[in-house]
Amino acid sequence: RFRRLRDLMRAPRLTQLFFATTRATTRMSSSWRVVDGDGNGGRGLVATKGDPKTTIVWLHGLGDSAHGWVDAFTSDAIHVDDVKVILPTASDMPVTVNGGMSMAAWYDIVALEKGSPVDSAGIAASVARVAELIANEETVVLGGFSQGGAITLSAALSKGFPLNKIAAFVSLSAYLPAADTYDAAPRKVPFLLCHGDVDPIIDHTAGKAAHEKLLALDADAKFHLFKGMAHSARPDEFQLISAFLNDNVLKGDKKKSTENRGL
Repeated sequence: RFRRLRDLMRAPRLTQLFFATTRATTRMSSSWRVVDGDGNGGRGLVATKGDPKTTIVWLHGLGDSAHGWVDAFTSDAIHVDDVKVILPTASDMPVTVNGGMSMAAWYDIVALEKGSPVDSAGIAASVARVAELIANEETVVLGGFSQGGAITLSAALSKGFPLNKIAAFVSLSAYLPAADTYDAAPRKVPFLLCHGDVDPIIDHTAGKAAHEKLLALDADAKFHLFKGMAHSARPDEFQLISAFLNDNVLKGDKKKSTENRGL
């Protein structure tokens, strides 16, 4: 049971559903360069394409790593140009919901039921790591899948997080931990939230609740529900993400003024 939960929350499921069936698209485009490390002394990968003017920081799900998502970018499934993609790998820690098994995790999960205790300290530590990763970046898109999406949303609403650098947020198959503790959101930074309507791990109502919380805080947030999609990702979702990034970040002014990105 615990192994199944870990496997369902990690991105290799994405690989099985998409990349493994389209082998030609898994080959890294010659325009991409990939190096080990997160660029700040931690585990992960950094992929660059063209002359980067925007940085995407992408956070994987529970039990996964940077390697689980790098193909989504280097195969151009998520099609973006002139970008640097930072894919950090979370530190290993015991995860309560998985029987105390040690695995890459952004924070501990005690249980998946609504109202379960939240590892606020672990979330804060991961948000702080993201802030360090973008300290020397100029224009940033922050996104993630599952647990990584939860950190994305938590960072967006955390006091002290450097929102002046953020051009957009993307959260896939995720939820907002401790939603009631947040009382402000960036109003002029667009959010894209996506979820599958048959997700057996994080029900789509949790993703919808996160969207409703953002709207209640006057955030510019859109929610897209994918019919027939479980706790995974698929090509039409990648197409939506690509369009969102190109329309809101990559085709516009890459150097938006800080006053247009604040609370």
